[in-house]
Amino acid sequence: MMLSEAQGKEGLEKREALRFVGDACMMRAGFSQFISRTFKKIESNPRQYYMNMGIASFMMLYAEYENHKQRNKGWMYQLVAHNLHSLVEVLSSIENHEVVVENLQKTTEGNVTYL
Repeated sequence: MMLSEAQGKEGLEKREALRFVGDACMMRAGFSQFISRTFKKIESNPRQYYMNMGIASFMMLYAEYENHKQRNKGWMYQLVAHNLHSLVEVLSSIENHEVVVENLQKTTEGNVTYL
């Protein structure tokens, strides 16, 4: 619902709303304490749900910057969207006091390496 509301806004207000949704989804996917019991009953994989919604939000934010010819600001959101799974794993490892950074898969596309 929040993602739908963010899409209905314009300009800076839309970009701020999309960023909020993406950030909130990343935090909820990374820290299990933010996933409510009610949501666990409704959705079979709430972590994946939040990651998918976060990726969609960050990609929409990237597209917003591309459409306004502010590529120097938008590329970061594309990078976050592509690496959201790894970022969530890092947050989860913090919550569980685990070392996970060494286990992350690195992939290279062109001259950019992603975790």
